[in-house]
Amino acid sequence: STLVTGEAVALDMPAASLGLRALSGLLDVLFLVLFTWTMIMVLLIPFAPNLDEATLAAVTVTALVTTFVAVPTFFEARYGRTFGKSIVGLRTVRDDGGPITVRHALTRQLVGFVEVYLLAGSPALVCGLLTARAQRVGDLAAGTYVVRDRVQAPWPQGAAMPPPLAAWARGADIA
Repeated sequence: STLVTGEAVALDMPAASLGLRALSGLLDVLFLVLFTWTMIMVLLIPFAPNLDEATLAAVTVTALVTTFVAVPTFFEARYGRTFGKSIVGLRTVRDDGGPITVRHALTRQLVGFVEVYLLAGSPALVCGLLTARAQRVGDLAAGTYVVRDRVQAPWPQGAAMPPPLAAWARGADIA
């Protein structure tokens, strides 16, 4: 789809398909689960016997918020993509095609935590099927969408040589 910026510049920024978004989301979930498991093994289990129940709960909640909200927010705000999006070749942009900010990334992650993790991704799937840019609820709330970053432009075709001039063109010295 072509996007026209405020300066009347047409940008070709094709929206990512629902399948690519689902694949990048699955890779993100796998990465975050491994990250959470590592945090629990390294930081929580060695100190758990020495902590009371309230401190253990606070540390667990802090680890989960860090893993599922803070880390993806940082990477999306800084680089426009998460781990899964980097592998698949996607990037998150504002509705006007510009780079997203911390506010956009945080809104996407907070709404995404509810729609993807707490509700098993069903609102994201339904919303992605109903919107033209395959946006999920978090994208609509933040004013963003996901684009394919690795798009190959078609090579321009050379001009066709008219048959009556073909013999002349073979011997023409245009230097």
